Amino acid sequence: MKKFEVGKTYYSRSICNHECIFTIEVVKRTEKSVTYIYDGKQRRSMIKTDESGEYIKPDRYSMAPTFRADREVEAQEASVLSRRDFGKNGTGKTETGRGIPIYH
Repeated sequence: MKKFEVGKTYYSRSICNHECIFTIEVVKRTEKSVTYIYDGKQRRSMIKTDESGEYIKPDRYSMAPTFRADREVEAQEASVLSRRDFGKNGTGKTETGRGIPIYH
């Protein structure tokens, strides 16, 4: 079973737009919870498990992203994600702060 590891980055894709990618970076882990950076803020969520491994849901709304331990960002993918520019500051964030691209 795949588990979250400290120092690694994980991704989830938007349900509405497959090109929109959310990421978290795990900074601390216990047996039951994980602390991570998401949307520029440090947060903590309880770890849930299923047959695929561990996962967390940082938010509680119908189309909220689910981060799974088996969706780790590889080194080459990280460089591609860092070059994405959906927002003004090149962080992949937009005015909504959720990584959702706003097309002008």
